[in-house]
Formats: sequence, structure tokens, C-alpha cells
Amino acid sequence: MHNKLGLIGYAFLFAMLQACGGGSDGGSGGGGGTATPPGKTPPSTTPPTNTPPPASATARYFAYVANSGSDDISGYEIDPNTGALTAVGTLALERPGSIAADPKGRFLYVLNRGGISSYRINPSTGLLSPAGSAVITGDPSGQLANFVTVDPSGRFVYVSNVQSNDIQPPWVAFIDSAISAYAIDAASGALTPVGTPVAGHMPGHGEQPGSLIVHPTGKFLFAAVVDYFGPGDIMSFNIDQTTGALTFASGIDASPYPTVLNLDPTGKFAYVTHEGGGESVSTYTIDPTTGALSFVSSIAAGPQPYGITVDPSSRFAYVTNVASDNLSTYTIDATTGALSATGTSVVTGEGPWSIAQDPTGKFLYVATADQVRAYVIDPATGALSSVAVAAGTRPGSIATTRTIE
Repeated sequence: MHNKLGLIGYAFLFAMLQACGGGSDGGSGGGGGTATPPGKTPPSTTPPTNTPPPASATARYFAYVANSGSDDISGYEIDPNTGALTAVGTLALERPGSIAADPKGRFLYVLNRGGISSYRINPSTGLLSPAGSAVITGDPSGQLANFVTVDPSGRFVYVSNVQSNDIQPPWVAFIDSAISAYAIDAASGALTPVGTPVAGHMPGHGEQPGSLIVHPTGKFLFAAVVDYFGPGDIMSFNIDQTTGALTFASGIDASPYPTVLNLDPTGKFAYVTHEGGGESVSTYTIDPTTGALSFVSSIAAGPQPYGITVDPSSRFAYVTNVASDNLSTYTIDATTGALSATGTSVVTGEGPWSIAQDPTGKFLYVATADQVRAYVIDPATGALSSVAVAAGTRPGSIATTRTIE
């Protein structure tokens, strides 16, 4: 039976075990990421790529799914007309977790037991090939990386880590944590660390960073961080446009338990799910100059809300409700960004977790306990129509990308 204890329960249990000198490797999935239940990982938050390819080019669309139950990555080609998935290959990888694709369709990055594994994407077939050796994250064992994201320019990768041994002072917390930056080699896809990891928690808070996303301008990184002994927060970082290095800018209370963070495609609004305590979704405005967030409103979600995505028109939002086996749908106020429930829920199958759009924003993909479901998004109403199901062995994180030949 699908385990619905959730992100909060597992992460808190891990923290307690560590404090007592015991503990485990953080679960069977998520690349050793301790903030996620066994077999489940934070969903991708890479926004859709809506720029049309050159007229002379051939575009192909691919989806990649981390399967913690079978220790592999499944690759699928996306039918650009129907959204249906066709398997293109499987790559063995021990304990795959959070997964992110280069927006330019060149590389794929996967957190796993060894750290961050990098792959080149064949633009014709979608098949993966190694792009250098795995990079160990902030923790020497490489087992405590939690979430990975790629910036919109495809130049930098960011990873949230817990219990990192290399963070900038003076922030020290019950759970040491950090966010690491890496530069992408444009030719090979290999990663090179950028500077020293920055602390992934607010001063005096015992927080653990999870979901990360880069602003569409590439100027800011946002991190949802959970404090098990106090408030949760969203942290904002400035990104050096030359090196990709991070500098802490500001933080805002995001209680209770901010879980997954996403932005609307325009970069005006931020949305975060609250899996524990409130079971809701909150809206924030983003200052375009500083990246600072300001609270707008909060709205009820279903039981154990987790993944969230926003359609390319910035008119609709979709949230997975793990404990009620469905999606909640919302309309977005164009002026304030506030969400309004449509009153329509979409049945997904047991335990919907990760949610992602295809690069065009026409299709939606949801990982459940044992399969990946595909939906067509009605551009006028935001309504979803189920079109296909692809099997998976405890599928978790999903990433989609477009390649150009």
C-alpha cells in the first residue's frame, strides 16, 4: 500500500534518529534526500519552455522519470499532438531522487546515492549517456542531497543539502543544511562547484531546505525550508550572473511547513504548498528588483498537498493531493496572483506526488504510486483530460525537456 506519512513525518523522524546517534541513509528514494518519504522525491519545478524552435529545426520532446522501486530512470518521448508517452529506454541508477533537465535539452541531472549524476541527452532518441563522474554534494557521503534544479539559461545547477559539513558561518542549526551551486560545462554537461555552499536555513532556525526554483530572469533563487521546532520560511538568494554564486538576500515566514515551491511563468508570483499543519497553498508577490516576497493570501487544498505547477498562461494552477488521490485545480487572479478553487478535482490514482508540464505547456504529467499519468490542458478553461498512462516502479520526480536537431 502506498505510504502517505509524507515529507514532514519522515524528515522529522530522521532528525530525531540523527540526534540520538542513530539513523539511516534517509530512505530508499530521493537520492538519500532526507526530506522525502521512501520512494518519493520533490517534483521538478522547471518552467515550460514555450519559445518555438527555429523553422529549419526539428524539435523533439522527452520526459524522464526517477523510479526508486527499480533503481532506474525511464525515458519517454512525448507525442507533441496528443501528449502520449512512448518509452525510449531505461538507465540503471541506484536510488534515483530529484531530477532536473537543462532547459536547452542538452543534459539531465539526477540526485542519487552517489551525489549528482550528469547525463547527455541524445537530441534524436532521448537516450542518456554519462556526462562525467558523479559529483559529491555538501555531505561527504553524497547521501543527503535533497533537491536539484537548473537555471533558465542552462548554465548553473543548484542543490539543497541537509547536514552539510561545509557552510558559511555564522548560521548553525540543529540540522546543518546548505545550498550548493555548480557551473555547467556547455560542451560536456559536467559540473564544477561554484564557491562555498551557502546556509540553507534562516539565522537561529533548525531548518532543512527542500524545493528550489530559479526566477525566470535568472537573477534569484528561492528555497522552501522547513523548521521542525519553529516556523518554516522561504529564502531568497541573489545569483551572480557571471559565476552563478549565491548570496542570501531575504527570507519570509511561510508557516506551516512550506513543502514545494513554484513560480508563475511571468515571475510575478510564487506559490508554495503546505503539506502539514495547514494543508493549503499560499501566494506571494515577487519584487522584480530585490527578489523579496510579500504574502498575498492562502487557500485550502486537499489532504497532504504536495506538487504544484502553473500553466504557461499564468491563469491556472494544479496541486497534487497525496492522501486523497487527486489533483486540485485553481484559477489565478492576473492582478494579485491569488488562487481561487474551481471546485473541480481530478482523480489520479493512488498517491499522486510529482507533477510536471511538457515544454510547450499543453500537457501535464503526474507520478502516482505505480504509474505516470498524462493529461491534456484545455487552454481556455484549464480543465484536464486524461490521455495516457505509462507504467513505473514507484515513480517519483519527473522532468521534461525539448531537444533541437
